[in-house]
Formats: sequence, C-alpha cells, structure tokens
Amino acid sequence: MSSESFDSDEFYFSDGDEDVPVSAVDQKFLQAKGGIETNAKDSIKALTEILKEDEAQQGRWTYKALKNLAKASRKLNAYDDMLRYFKQCFHGTYAEISKPKMEKAMNKFINTSEGVPSEHVMQLLDIILERAKEDMSAFADLWSGTMLRKATLLFHVQRYKEALDQCEKGIQFCRSCTRAVRTNDTHLFHFLMTMMQVGDATEDYFLLRKSYFELTHIPLHLVHAPPIGTVALLAGQMYLRAQDWRAAHATFVLAFQHMNECGDGQRIACLKYATVASMLTGSPADGFSGGEEKPYAEHKELVPVVKLLRAFIHADVHAFQAVLADPQHAECLHQDRIVAAHVDLLLYRLRLNVLLKCVECFVRVSLKELAERLTLSVENTKLLCGYAIRHGLIPARLDDVTNILNVYSTERTTEFQRMSTLADWSTDLNNAVRSQQVTWSTDAREGTPA
Repeated sequence: MSSESFDSDEFYFSDGDEDVPVSAVDQKFLQAKGGIETNAKDSIKALTEILKEDEAQQGRWTYKALKNLAKASRKLNAYDDMLRYFKQCFHGTYAEISKPKMEKAMNKFINTSEGVPSEHVMQLLDIILERAKEDMSAFADLWSGTMLRKATLLFHVQRYKEALDQCEKGIQFCRSCTRAVRTNDTHLFHFLMTMMQVGDATEDYFLLRKSYFELTHIPLHLVHAPPIGTVALLAGQMYLRAQDWRAAHATFVLAFQHMNECGDGQRIACLKYATVASMLTGSPADGFSGGEEKPYAEHKELVPVVKLLRAFIHADVHAFQAVLADPQHAECLHQDRIVAAHVDLLLYRLRLNVLLKCVECFVRVSLKELAERLTLSVENTKLLCGYAIRHGLIPARLDDVTNILNVYSTERTTEFQRMSTLADWSTDLNNAVRSQQVTWSTDAREGTPA
C-alpha cells in the first residue's frame, strides 16, 4: 500500500474534530481506499456504492468517494473516468469540507499524476482553473499556481506560443494582485523564468533578454536554489550570444553554485559552459586544479573540456586540435550546440594568444615558423598578425619581402616612432631641395640670371 493511501487530509483516526470510525460505511470506505493500489476495480465498485448511499446528503462521503474514484480510475489508466470524477468532486459544494482543504487536495492530486499523459494532465489543470475562477477571493493562489503549472507543461510539450500566452496572463495577474508578497513574487519569478526558457527554445533572444532583466528586479531570497540556477544558466547563454565573455563566465559560475548546492544534474552543463566562457576571455584559470570544481575534473562529460582548457593555458594549438579531433569527445563538444557554436572562436582566440606570447619573447619572428605553431598557412598567419597590429595588440611590422614579423618593445616603439618622424621630415626636406635645384638649373639653361 502506497503512502498516498493515507493522505494527511483524510487519515482521520487521529483527527481531533472527527469521531473514530465505527459505522459500516467507515469500514467499507477504509477497505476500498486501502485497496486502490492492489485491487482498483473492487475499490471502484465499493466506492460507487458509498457514493450512491450518500448521494442525497452530498456530505463528506460524497467528496471522499469521488476523490478516491478519481484516484482508482487513474490507477487503471481510465483517464476519462478520472477526469469525470475529479470534476464532479471539486466542483461540488460540501459543508464539511473547507476551501483550503479542497485546494490542498487538488494540488496533491496533480503532484501524484506523474504517469498521466500530458493531454489529460492539461485537462485536470483546466478543471482546477475553472473551479478557482468561480471564487478568486479564496482560490487566488490556486489559480496562479495552476496557471504556472500549465505554462510549464505547455513548454515541455513544445507548445511555446500557448505557454507564452499563459505566462503573460499569469504575470498580469501577479502584478495586479494584492495577495501575500512572497507568493506573488515567487510565482512572478517562475512565470518570467518560463518565458526565458521559451525565448531560448525558440531562439527569440529579445524575449530572453527582456524576461531576464524584468526578473532581476525580484528579490532572490524569495526563490529556491534550482530556479535561480536555471535562470543563471539561460542568462549565461544570453551573454555568450552577446559575446560578453566575462559576464557569461560569471553567470555560469553562479548557475553552477546554485545547481551544485541542490545536486541538480545541470551543474555539469553549467561548469562546461563556464569553462568555455573563461577560455573566450583569453585569460582562463584552471579551476579544476583545486576548489569547488576539482571533484569534477574526471567527470566523463567534462574531461574533454578540461583537456581543452589545459591546452589553451599552455598555448598548445596542436594539443587543442587533437582534443577537438578525438571522436570520443564528439558528444561533449561537437554535439553540444553551445560548445559547437564557439569552437572556431576558441581556436581563433588560442592562436591569438600564441601570437602574443611569441611577441613577448622575440624581436624578429619568422612567419613560416609562426605558421607551424599556429597550424595555419603563411598567408593566414599574415592576416592574423595584421589584425593584431591594426588593433594595437602587438607593436610590430610585417616585412612581406622576408616574411619576418619585426617586433618592438614599448620603449623601442616610442623611439622608432620618433626616428621615423625625423626620417620622414628629412626625406621631405631632401625632396624639396632637389625640386628647387631642378628649377634653378632649368632657369640657368634658359639664360635667366642666377
């Protein structure tokens, strides 16, 4: 017998406001309820008899019988009967059953319906919404919470437009409602989080960004760790798309911390993306050598990323490409849409780092040798050097004749600029003198007195 058979709102041997069951109906109900898990058909027969006996009074037995008939029908996968009994139960009026008790029972029924097909769960939620709408003063929290459940379910079955519509209605209700701030803000947070998920799934980055910045105005102490982690994970992806690498890294780390706190499986993805973002900043640190990330260094989903990170730190393009080419790492790297979208950028950033390190150590760099280190052709190496020079990353000049990169230190660059200016001035002066000499010699030949 499952624990569900002894609901806290029904197991009344210890209730102070109810009598100890002694009647035949009491005994019959307890036997029927206890047999739902083992013999649901017999339970339905007994509960139907109880329902008929109490039909005229519409008392607590009617409520209890209908609710358990819905449970027994669910057990038998008779979902149409389940919906009929559920609606009949919770749309009725019972003098002995309070509205908070009914709200608790409806929520519990949904919570224990994991195996029910989504279309039938959707119908259950619609029945609850209809009931809540009949008395919004008593069922405001129930209506808002059920709207949130429905929006979440619609998102998971990829009915994104309908999910978005539910979220917008829920947000409008939360912002106009005067109920308890904690409940209101918590529901508002989850509605906005679902909108972020819809934005991410549909690649509507305007919706993702808009929902995120609205959500940041809600106090985080009102929300548990897993939803905060989910939001941070989505926000990190948003920052990656905007190429704000440092913000992306910080947000993924925040997501990892919240996911790790509650043992959520997505913490591995958070750590993977945080590592990618740290490499994209150009100056990553090996967090897997110690601290909170160390226990995950050998995790099978993170081993390829850890290898990439260490090759990046050691400025080893060959090792980096070997990790990318390993077929064992394809699932982690190339089949992950977020990592795969940034592989080329990572390789470009690594090559740029290698170039900067060479410039620090040498005054003259052979483009042929540099190309070998970068695993590029000489022409593409020239393009990379040209980019670095134009953007002021390296003080150097390319010699296309000798294929040499001439590098200058900061002091030498200043001196070089001064000498170059003097040389240009001297050249201009010499040109002017020659021009004047030509003019005078021409005049002399024509007989003009000097």
